[in-house]
Amino acid sequence: MPIIKESLKRLWNTEEIRTLVLVSLCLQFGLVFLSPLIKHTRQKLLILVLWFFYLLADYVAILALGNLLRRQSEATCCHHGGVGLMALWAPFLLLHLGGPNTITSYSIKDNELWWRHFLGLAVQVVVAFMVLLQLVAIPRLRVAAFFVFIAGLVKCSERTWALRSSRMDQLRKSYDMQNQEQLPSNTVAPGNIYETDQITEAYEFYKIFKPFVVDHRLNQNHYEQSQTYFQNCGHLKAFKMVEIELSFLDVLHTKADLFNGLRGCIWRFISLGMIASSFVLFLKSEKSGYAKADIIISYILFGSAILMDLISLPLIIISYILFF
Repeated sequence: MPIIKESLKRLWNTEEIRTLVLVSLCLQFGLVFLSPLIKHTRQKLLILVLWFFYLLADYVAILALGNLLRRQSEATCCHHGGVGLMALWAPFLLLHLGGPNTITSYSIKDNELWWRHFLGLAVQVVVAFMVLLQLVAIPRLRVAAFFVFIAGLVKCSERTWALRSSRMDQLRKSYDMQNQEQLPSNTVAPGNIYETDQITEAYEFYKIFKPFVVDHRLNQNHYEQSQTYFQNCGHLKAFKMVEIELSFLDVLHTKADLFNGLRGCIWRFISLGMIASSFVLFLKSEKSGYAKADIIISYILFGSAILMDLISLPLIIISYILFF
């Protein structure tokens, strides 16, 4: 007697790719909303869930891409019975592999393994491109998939570059170039500890004190200036300043330090425009030959991609206004 019934096997073979794509999408939303909370909690369960989501997100997306390629090789028709529409999901899986802006690594050790991440992502880009070849004969879907593919390719590149830039040796080089930074003026009035000016001051202190992350020491001039500043600002403002400074250490595990500001704004607008244009082309394309479930999942993927860019865009604009 077989352990798994044949009916369950057939059901899984039919729904496998759809399930994996939806699970991958859910993991992305989990990372988006859980990763900002991790620094505000000591709950082990929440930390464990984020760690589980972080590890599982890449595996699920890679497995889905592999199954898409296998399904493509088994298909007898390139755009019939829903097979062709599934090929449109490949570039969305690249977006998932690029990860959300709120988390690129779980620990410093992940940053040191950037080369392994790069090789893995390069292989998945090739796999996604091979899957997209299935859409060559469908003009509108082909262009729509190309736009999302470019957005996914750049997002994967962003993640790799963010990992590389957060390595210890890269941080040391960054410190050496910023060694002549000047501290904020110590004549600023204490004022309200929640004022925007204090966030800006804390960001300047963060850039100066970043050497501590890589076991460097402050030079004597910086040490004396910082001592004078904190002696004159009052204890409430001093504690709040340190709290804000520590919050900026998130840049070691996110894309914030590299892709926020004006450059980040420009790319996010371009990325959002590509995905929106792709969505318009998908709306105008003929869908009568595809399974209803595949059409619904495609709409969900487009809507989720646009929503994630809309979530990140205001955060980037705010950071540009505050720090540039």
